[in-house]
Amino acid sequence: HLSMLDWYAIWNALPHDEKAKTFCLAKDKLLKSKIASYLSHKMNVIKFNIEVEKEMKESLQKLSKILKEGKNVTIFPEGTRTAAGERGTY
Repeated sequence: HLSMLDWYAIWNALPHDEKAKTFCLAKDKLLKSKIASYLSHKMNVIKFNIEVEKEMKESLQKLSKILKEGKNVTIFPEGTRTAAGERGTY
């Protein structure tokens, strides 16, 4: 996907009642700015840090709880942003 705006566009297109039960998984390093951090909380972003095992485990536990509750999770399959919309490696 091109940017964090992809999730913003998807989330804003959801009906209001779906927003509360729809989440997105994102790398924490993408959410360091104040605005990105603020929006991530408002838009149900689950942050993860693949480089720190404890933090990754906590994120996976949170993800598991959300799924067990019957909620939705969006994961971009490429796992990273790409330049100019080129398809990344899956």
